[in-house]
Amino acid sequence: MDNNINAIVPLKIKNKFFIRYKGDYFLIFPYYNYVTLKNNQLTEKEIIKLAETLANIHKLNLQYDLPCQYKKINI
Repeated sequence: MDNNINAIVPLKIKNKFFIRYKGDYFLIFPYYNYVTLKNNQLTEKEIIKLAETLANIHKLNLQYDLPCQYKKINI
């Protein structure tokens, strides 16, 4: 499906995206050497692209196959 959404996809390990380790679930992403822009570094063009991408995400009707229990951790 061509939805004009660029994304970094988590790695699939043993045919699964969610990895269970010691009772917790993780998504493992490939490393990319990118720099996150600060608010004062964003141009109008980048803000428009971000808004368009967010609008496209909201249009999707996604179904997730999540583990029964998961929690968000801050690292």
